[in-house]
Amino acid sequence: MLGGCIFGGSPFSKLFNNVREKLSLAYYATARTERFKSTMFISCGIETDKYQAAYDEILVQYNKMLSGDIEDSEIENSKLYLYNRFNSMKDGLRTMEDYYLSQSIMNNKGEIDDLIRMTEKVTKEEIVDAFRKTKIDTVYFLKGNGVA
Repeated sequence: MLGGCIFGGSPFSKLFNNVREKLSLAYYATARTERFKSTMFISCGIETDKYQAAYDEILVQYNKMLSGDIEDSEIENSKLYLYNRFNSMKDGLRTMEDYYLSQSIMNNKGEIDDLIRMTEKVTKEEIVDAFRKTKIDTVYFLKGNGVA
């Protein structure tokens, strides 16, 4: 989860900062993890003519994750981001229901505070190791036909 946050799951992630902000290749660029399926989905809103440049930059950022080109500040900011997100789950009945239902489905008895403690302990090496276990599987591009 921390690696996903650094890569594309926060407003200061590699995808957001590089694909969207620095290079203006996308209206949005995110990555989200699906914990039940151990998958990550990368999503970008781009103009048709920027497809290849956006795809190439996403791969550049993905390879940075694989090679360990991760700043300490990216790790710390992502830990704080997740810490706040996890703590805010305690503020709403719906978010707590969702969390504990998913925990039950996964046969995991961990509390939200356990998740916070585990996230605080994650190292850069563990993030890189997790990313090295990933592979690109499916790439698709949805494009309109120009008719409203």
